[in-house]
Amino acid sequence: MITADLTGQPFETWAGPAGFALGYEHRDEKATFDPGAFFYGQIAPTSPGSRVPYGRSIPIDPLRGSYNTDEIFGELQIPLVSPAMGLPVLHSAEVHAAGRYVRNSLAGGDFTWTAGGKLDISEGIGLRGNYTRSIRAPAITELFNPTSGLLTIAKDPCDIRFLGAGSDPATRAANCAAAGLAPNFVSNIVDFTARGSQSGNLDLENERADSWTVGALVAPASIPGLTLSLDWVNITVKNAILNLNADQTMQACYDATNFPDPVCGRIDRDAAGQVSFIRTGFVNAASYDYRGLIGELSYATATPFLGADSSLQLRASYQYIDKLEQRVGSGDVTTLRGEIGYPKHKSTASLAYKNGPVGLFTQVQYQGKAKVDADSPSNAYEYPTRKSVAFVTGSVSYDVDENYTFRVVVDNVFDARAPYPAPAGGGLVPYWDGIMGRYFRFAISARL
Repeated sequence: MITADLTGQPFETWAGPAGFALGYEHRDEKATFDPGAFFYGQIAPTSPGSRVPYGRSIPIDPLRGSYNTDEIFGELQIPLVSPAMGLPVLHSAEVHAAGRYVRNSLAGGDFTWTAGGKLDISEGIGLRGNYTRSIRAPAITELFNPTSGLLTIAKDPCDIRFLGAGSDPATRAANCAAAGLAPNFVSNIVDFTARGSQSGNLDLENERADSWTVGALVAPASIPGLTLSLDWVNITVKNAILNLNADQTMQACYDATNFPDPVCGRIDRDAAGQVSFIRTGFVNAASYDYRGLIGELSYATATPFLGADSSLQLRASYQYIDKLEQRVGSGDVTTLRGEIGYPKHKSTASLAYKNGPVGLFTQVQYQGKAKVDADSPSNAYEYPTRKSVAFVTGSVSYDVDENYTFRVVVDNVFDARAPYPAPAGGGLVPYWDGIMGRYFRFAISARL
């Protein structure tokens, strides 16, 4: 990586000097993954174009790829009100702006920027806001993931069992009819595996997002160590990279409002309409809309009444999701808000105590009530919802000396169970502690 920058104060305002920065950055990114001969597998005796595993794992492909970026950036910060001005209403105020042009050797060039401002009503109490255009470049795994064969089943939207499903059944039915499939069509891929592939995509482009936030920050001088922030966040992501599986690929095609969508070219059907091959993998096919409230609290203080050298640190975060929607291609909108992994209410709180070599820590993670499918009626599933749950973690640590620390951790202290019937419906990750139950870990940290 090569970086060069220039900073300074090009001019003065009535509130003080303005600050700026200009710079250039060059980065080379590369990755290599070799699964080894065992996990790579061997050529299948009856099918020279495919491999079979030595063990119980599926064959794993090697991965290799690289790209580079050249970036030019600039920032400007201008004070409008300073504490020295002694205004009765405002303590301080400033505006800022920044821009960056990124040329990616594979994904192309994009300009990102942000502009915003901050004003303090009094010392430690302020309001802030900004608008940002941002990008995310494709990762090496998304670009260079090797093509591998697969056998898959899928819920074919044109099958009579699913033709009336989705958020817009009329559009689905019209698209299937346009594809030459009868209303009583029965698709083999629903019950029997069909051939397909999964691969990376060297034609991926940058993801792009527009976002704005408004919020307040409180860090009063009268309560040292306390910081409280509350922000309303609105984010729209377009051209998002998604690793489409067989179900999503078919839904993106047959639920599209501009049928035939380009993603339809990933599905091959024979003369009878049966899926003969389906190509899955990474594509710029999704868009997301997020709107929500994010709050954070941090408080640290000395506690001599609990020990001469002791201290407490409290941290907490909270998220309320007001809107979270996904659209694949030009298909129908999928509501993620309130589903498993995306509950409307989610929070984490932790408390740490330190007294000399002894440390105590506890954390509570709360997952609010969630649905299996926010777009389906409650009678579509036998168990359509998952109850809210909280998992508590605790630990004790002891600094043996400056270099060694011994730690005992208890995950899921109260042995809280994952809400039944997790992990069905995608609850493996959010309810992992409840699935594992109470368990203990012992660790020694060495600083050499």
